[in-house]
Parts: sequence; structure tokens; C-alpha cells
Amino acid sequence: MLITQYLTIGTDSSVRNHQTPSGAQSFAPCAPDSQTRKSMVKSKFLDQVVDKCRSFKIGKTSMDIEDRRNEPDYIDKYSNIASLYKSGNKILVSVAESQLIDSFIDHPKCDNTKDGDESLNDSMGDGDVYQVYIVWR
Repeated sequence: MLITQYLTIGTDSSVRNHQTPSGAQSFAPCAPDSQTRKSMVKSKFLDQVVDKCRSFKIGKTSMDIEDRRNEPDYIDKYSNIASLYKSGNKILVSVAESQLIDSFIDHPKCDNTKDGDESLNDSMGDGDVYQVYIVWR
């Protein structure tokens, strides 16, 4: 599954750049750094949530994660929320959310109604930290 790739967006520390004999660049994996290991744990967590929940939705926010879950559109529907990716870069968070949504949009438990391309245009308030999250029940 490509979730780890999406959760490590914005870092290239788990990839080393190599020159091929023809001069073209290729990329080879190396030992994962601590950020990549954290992302791998998050991807396993995400897989476990999706397997065990009744339904889930992926989103993005600049709000505190619990404050977001307590908003009217989630409070009565989803009892759980977890942050999957955090960044001070709004664009990276939007791209990560979009890619995750596209990975799960056809899953029978996924409640997202818009695909990743549509979600890129969704507004998100300004903040110091932006997050991709999953809510589930």
C-alpha cells in the first residue's frame, strides 16, 4: 500500500539520489529515518482503523484535532479522530489529504464523497499547523 509514501510527503530523507551510467537520476531506498519510521507506524494504524471501523472519512484542518471532531458535522456521527500527517505547509497537507482520499475513495467503508482532486479546492482556515486526519466509528 502507498500510504507511507503519502504520509512522508515533504521529506526525501528515506530516498537517496543516484546517478546511473547514462547520467539519468534514479532513486534507491535506504534505511528509514525516524520520520519515515513514524509514518510507517501511522500507515499500519490507518490500515487497522479501516479494517475494524464501521465507516471512516479523511479530512484536513487547521483546527485542534479534538475541536474538529466536536464540530456539528462530526460530533454525532464519528466517535474517534486521529491525526495522520502534520505540517506547517498548507499545500503539503492538502496534497497529502487528496492522495489519501484517492487511495480510499472506492473503499466500501469510506464516507468521503469527493475525490482527491475535488478536495484540493476545499478551503482550510489559516493556522500554524495543518493536519490530515481520519474520523471513524
